[in-house]
Formats: sequence, C-alpha cells, structure tokens
Amino acid sequence: MKSQLSDQNQAEYYNHWYVATIHVMLSIAEFRTRKAIAEHLKLGVGVVTEVLDFLVSVGLAERKGEQFHIGGNRIHLRSDSSLISKHHINWRLQAMNALYRIKPGDLHFSGV
Repeated sequence: MKSQLSDQNQAEYYNHWYVATIHVMLSIAEFRTRKAIAEHLKLGVGVVTEVLDFLVSVGLAERKGEQFHIGGNRIHLRSDSSLISKHHINWRLQAMNALYRIKPGDLHFSGV
C-alpha cells in the first residue's frame, strides 16, 4: 500500500541533495549497498547509513540482506510546495559544483 509522507518526512527528504540521490540510486543494481553508494557519491558510510535507515523507515526503500531496493511508497513534491525552492536549489548547486570537477562525458548546457 502506498502512502503519503508526512510534512516532517518530506522536509527531511528534501533537506539535502544526497537523500533524493541515494533514493534514486537504489534503482540501479550496482548502487544497492552502503559501500557502493558512499564511494560513488564520496560520502561517509555513516551518512549513507542514516539516509538508508530514513528511507526504509518511511517506506521509500526496503532492505534485502545487505542490499537496498526502492520501497513501495512514493514521494512527489507539488509545484506549490514550500519545499520546491529548496529542491531546485539543491540540484542547481550540485550542477555548479560539477563545473569544477569536469569529467569526460559530462554535459553542461545553459539556455534561455
């Protein structure tokens, strides 16, 4: 059964860029362990563990042994949410930071 996250849980989800990132990464087989996520995002395993524990507690992730998978609950942020600005700012900051770490295959585009 799918259920809506509380306002407090939504605020926690959108507070840091890496919460949504880790959630989406669980849909990719090679990123379903704490270690793989931590190494790829260059985050501490403790931070990743806290995020995974949160995602499991709100039904956005499920633990199966040492692996984590997308859970049954879903999250959607309405365009009139007070959290929408935070969400967009998080991703724009990540895009700007990536300009200092350009790797082959990266794509950056600006348009009006």
